Amino acid sequence: MIAICRALDPTPEQAAALEIRYEGLGRYMVTVGKKYVVLGISFPKGAFLLGNDVALAISENNQYIVDVPLVLFDVLDSRVSAKWVFGRNRWGVSFAPPSFFIENYREDLIDRNPSIMKDFRRVYADLRVESGLDAMS
Repeated sequence: MIAICRALDPTPEQAAALEIRYEGLGRYMVTVGKKYVVLGISFPKGAFLLGNDVALAISENNQYIVDVPLVLFDVLDSRVSAKWVFGRNRWGVSFAPPSFFIENYREDLIDRNPSIMKDFRRVYADLRVESGLDAMS
């Protein structure tokens, strides 16, 4: 799946409709106009920065995972990954690579745990190839 970022923030109307509450928490870590490989999809229930929108898991710098509301993106290629599985996460449920469901995976990635970093680089590369993003550029 490939998505392109269209906005840094939801409009006030979108934020209200989706119950996204991000005042004072900073901006989403995305680049307008950039195409992203979607690493997973979550269906959060009232998470402050995600509200009740579908959330896309992306990587801005290919080193960590960021969840962003779908309302900021247009989906360019809607094919879901064959590498995703269904599971629970801290916000609700999601489709993502199996290793993303390992307890503390994201925290360990931020903390630069060598085995988690190696796994993430492998998973990210696999998803990038599967998506065909490089062929679109």
